[in-house]
Amino acid sequence: MNKRSIYVIVTLAIITLSCSGEMYNVKNLGSRGDGRGLETRYIQKAIDKAYEAGGGVVEVPPGTYLVATIILKDNVELHLQPGARILGSPDYRDYPEI
Repeated sequence: MNKRSIYVIVTLAIITLSCSGEMYNVKNLGSRGDGRGLETRYIQKAIDKAYEAGGGVVEVPPGTYLVATIILKDNVELHLQPGARILGSPDYRDYPEI
């Protein structure tokens, strides 16, 4: 086995380990990504589902997502695809006291 083959095998192993767990696309859970309405509940729903499954990846596709407080949890990765923007709501009433 040459060095290049070993490099490919190690790289594939790292990718496989880092991508373990389910993927949760926020648009599949109701998010529109149009920047008009508050999207907090859809992103949080994806985070909660991933957490309840023991971990996973929350995928945020290209678009503009207006959000308030989002609570990240253990073993959940938040991946923003190129072109995805998260904007904080300008309305302080959207942010509950925690």
